[in-house]
Amino acid sequence: MINKKIQQVVLESLQNFLNGNFISPCVVYDFGLLETVLDEFKNQIPVTFNYQLFYAVKANSNEKILEFLVDKIDGVDVASLSELDVAKKFFPPTQISVNGPAFSYETLYNLI
Repeated sequence: MINKKIQQVVLESLQNFLNGNFISPCVVYDFGLLETVLDEFKNQIPVTFNYQLFYAVKANSNEKILEFLVDKIDGVDVASLSELDVAKKFFPPTQISVNGPAFSYETLYNLI
């Protein structure tokens, strides 16, 4: 079951984090957990479904995360030129979806 497996990875990662000597706030990215979640998610979807898994760069544009995701997802979704600039470092145009509520003519021109 996905929840039990994720819970185990989270607890192990948290214990490893707590055993360290951290003196300031930080953001911890657990790529092992992320990979586990992605694998479990993909295993739960029937192979008969025709789907593509995209990551919203707006959620987090950290380049290490995008680099990690390159061979694990089908593409990324961007909603601004700055997100597009980051996404293009790791994904070809055929794997980038552009989505947003409104774009100026200048932005649309730069997107294509």
